[in-house]
Amino acid sequence: MKSTLFLLWCVYLSFAQIKAQDSLCFNKKYVAKNNVTAEVFGFAYLYSLNYERNFCIKENIFHNFRAGLSYCILPNKGMGVYIPLGYSFNLGKKRNKFFLGTGATLMIATNPYPTSAAGRSYARQYADTAKTSWGQPFTDVYVPLFDLMFHPVYMGYQYTSKKRLYLKVEITTLLIDMRPIRQQYILSGWAGVTFGFKLNKMK
Repeated sequence: MKSTLFLLWCVYLSFAQIKAQDSLCFNKKYVAKNNVTAEVFGFAYLYSLNYERNFCIKENIFHNFRAGLSYCILPNKGMGVYIPLGYSFNLGKKRNKFFLGTGATLMIATNPYPTSAAGRSYARQYADTAKTSWGQPFTDVYVPLFDLMFHPVYMGYQYTSKKRLYLKVEITTLLIDMRPIRQQYILSGWAGVTFGFKLNKMK
């Protein structure tokens, strides 16, 4: 019984500490716990709609987690669903903040090629062993049902108004796994602009 009461007391103190930390970050009119955003380019190539959740570390420093959704053209072929996921460390006073993070984007093709799982398995084996397939266009050989694009590092600047709007400008790295078709990873750069809306009322 005593151990249970002690555990409940520790949980209470933890929540109290979190609430106290949150009051440092979230009562300054510039940072909200919950946000929705529209990103142009960025993690999902063309656009994405996202939810962002901020977790306070201390005043002017917080963690940001994001998850989004998009439906548009895939980089290899046809249409597909994007699910961008990301984390960033944010630092800055009042209106001006800088962030550094990492993330990944899950891509789900609506028209994978070949259309059957057995056909895609054969295409992977064929492309891995037959040199003649290297001369064919990538999209004529294999379009996976699921694919993952990594963002090893992304960074940027955020400008926040006293009201509920904010703007982010970011640059990001893209790491795309082109195996087995091209036997390599491709690392490139990209950029994005995010328009954000704070869901919580600012005190």
